[in-house]
Amino acid sequence: MNELLLVGFVAFAFLLTAWASAHLCARWAERLPRSLARSSSSRAAIALLPIAVGTGVALSLVSPPAFFGGCHCIAHPHHIHLCFEHAAFSWSLAFASVVAAIGLVVAVRAVVSVLVDVNETARWSSRLRVTRAERDADIGIATELEAGAVTVGLLRARIIVGATLWSQLDETGRNAIAAHERAHVARRDPLTLLVLRLAACVMPGRASRMLIDGWRRAAEMACDRAAAQSLGDPYALASALVECGRIQSLEQRSSRRAAGLAAADSDDLELRVSSLLEEPISAATRSSTRGDLIGVMLAMAAVAFAVTVLGGASAHHAAETVLGWI
Repeated sequence: MNELLLVGFVAFAFLLTAWASAHLCARWAERLPRSLARSSSSRAAIALLPIAVGTGVALSLVSPPAFFGGCHCIAHPHHIHLCFEHAAFSWSLAFASVVAAIGLVVAVRAVVSVLVDVNETARWSSRLRVTRAERDADIGIATELEAGAVTVGLLRARIIVGATLWSQLDETGRNAIAAHERAHVARRDPLTLLVLRLAACVMPGRASRMLIDGWRRAAEMACDRAAAQSLGDPYALASALVECGRIQSLEQRSSRRAAGLAAADSDDLELRVSSLLEEPISAATRSSTRGDLIGVMLAMAAVAFAVTVLGGASAHHAAETVLGWI
């Protein structure tokens, strides 16, 4: 029973740290320098930072016996111990465990909602009547999508473009949209988006939306840069984006737009076009075709480990002291 309360307190520390860190990260993200603000990898790292810090803090609370091979309970008999070997009942631990249980229930419900949305998105895309484009075998044309362009699928992503949009674009516009969506596929953006949405389940709503929207915006610009590099002409892509925005504004968009889609549409159109025209296409642009997920996950694992090691005994003893005061 006492060990269970200790686990509950560690869960409480994780949730509290992630929740507070999300607020700070959301504010920090709005003050990023321009180059970092338009970097999807930076945005993804900031969106996952609350999870990394929360994990590090949670591990720090049990790190002395778990990671450093020692227990200081005998040397510090004056307060409660966060130690599985010497765990004792405390009303403060019980209260924290109850709060953690409520928080985990809310988080699990949010996770289920995300997974249901992913499943519904997959079912929605599978029901579309898709025909292959004549010159682009990897592009599917769907009448039901009207003027949209989406990338669907996690491990085997595919590109679907609305028939109205495809028919009204010229050859250059089609190549531009295809290049943009292929960048989403190469970067595995739908999978990255899923990971970010799952991580956001333990964060406050407004902060999580800001963090995810920031990544979405940066990912769209990263795909724009990759498409411009592929075409060799950023002006052609900018023109295609403007044309897409015009067509989409004229069409009644009755098709379903799920939260799990990585899609090119008219959102943030002015920002994306200005970014294309202001930033020269250079060798650095090639990095836009690399996905954010693996590198960011490794970086966050390093952050969690660093917080655990550096916080270690100090965080552990500080938490025990505070609990002793309570």
